[in-house]
Amino acid sequence: MGVIVSLIRKILLSTLLIGWLFLSSCTTLSVAYTDDEMLPYIEKFMFVTGADDYDMVMVTIKFRTLPDKSAGSCSYVTREISIDPEKWFDYTEMEKTGLIFHELGHCVFNLKHDSRILEGTQCGISFMHYQMQNDRCIKLHWEHYIDDFNGRLR
Repeated sequence: MGVIVSLIRKILLSTLLIGWLFLSSCTTLSVAYTDDEMLPYIEKFMFVTGADDYDMVMVTIKFRTLPDKSAGSCSYVTREISIDPEKWFDYTEMEKTGLIFHELGHCVFNLKHDSRILEGTQCGISFMHYQMQNDRCIKLHWEHYIDDFNGRLR
């Protein structure tokens, strides 16, 4: 009886491992068209929000000159994020993080804009504020922004 149980365990573990490898390889394909420069921001977003590979399937981020004054945009239909390269290269690391979190908030979790301001500041209440948050606001209110972001996902 012990041999049969051991054999069944090995088969189940092998099946789980093969399934995991298959799913991992499928989700790797989903970011194949994402600009490599964006990958660290995607990883940070996934870590902070708890988003997994399934949430990120088919989300792409590309540099593309945008016709208006926007720094980024998300197509809900194609789940493609466009980032204006001219603006991107002028941003600090914190501003780039805020921009990517904002656009991923739209494309991954279907979050809408928020026009509220943090009381006593000139900073938006969240990453989802309709205006790009500057370096100072993101640094000062990082924890609040993360808490707010995660609160919207519950």
